[in-house]
Amino acid sequence: MSPSCGVVRHRAGGALTRSSFKAVARSKLHVAFEIGVILKGLNGLLELIGGVLLLVFPPSAIQRVVVGLTHNELSRDPNDFIATHLRSAADHLSVGVKLFAAIYLLAHGVIKAVLVYALIKDKLWAFPWAIGVFGAFGIYQMYRYVVHPSGWLIALTVLDVFVILLTWAEWQRVKPVFSFWSVPRSDRNSHHPPAV
Repeated sequence: MSPSCGVVRHRAGGALTRSSFKAVARSKLHVAFEIGVILKGLNGLLELIGGVLLLVFPPSAIQRVVVGLTHNELSRDPNDFIATHLRSAADHLSVGVKLFAAIYLLAHGVIKAVLVYALIKDKLWAFPWAIGVFGAFGIYQMYRYVVHPSGWLIALTVLDVFVILLTWAEWQRVKPVFSFWSVPRSDRNSHHPPAV
C-alpha cells in the first residue's frame, strides 16, 4: 500500500505503519551517524598515533622508514601517487615542520576523540560543538586543498560534511528526549516523551 494510506507494507506479524516506517528510517540514520562518528574516531586515533610518532622519531628515521615502505612500489611504478607524495613529504620534513605537524595531529586527534566519545554517549553539548569543530576542520582542509591539492583532503572534507549532516539529524533526534527528562518528575505526567 502507499505510505499516504498510513500503511507502508505488510509483514508476517502485521502491517508496518507510517510511524513504524519513520522509526526504521530513523534507526538507519542513527546507524549511519554511529558509523560516521566511529570513522571520525578512527581518523582521530590515527592522528594521535601519527602525532606521537612525529614527536618520538627524528626526521632522518622517518625518512628511512618511508623510503623502506615505498621502495617496492616505486620500483614497480615510479609515478605512484601515494608513494611519491610520501617520499616528498619525508624529504621536506624539517624539525620545525615536524613539530608543527605533530602538534597539529595531536590537537586534532584529542579534539576528535573527546567529541566522538561525547557524541557516542549522547552528551547534548557535544552536538553543536562537533558541528562547529568539524565544520572548521572542513574549511581549513579546503584552504589547504587550494594551497596544495590532495585527494585525501577532499575525502576528509566529504567525510566531515557527511558527519556534520548526520550529527545535525541525530541532535534533532535526541534533543526532544533530553527536554522531556529535564521536566520535573511531578510535571512529567502531563508531558509525554516524544516518539524516538
